[in-house]
Amino acid sequence: MVKKNIIVGAAGPFQFAMINPIITKKSEAYQTKKGCLLLKGVRPGKR
Repeated sequence: MVKKNIIVGAAGPFQFAMINPIITKKSEAYQTKKGCLLLKGVRPGKR
């Protein structure tokens, strides 16, 4: 078994997946909207 970390994102019309990403920079928290596959709609969230 090989452990993998996956991040899936979207930027405009493009969807992408990152496998075993390395985080090199951190910024301040910001307000955004989040969706969930189990719940309908979007909700405010902080990232």
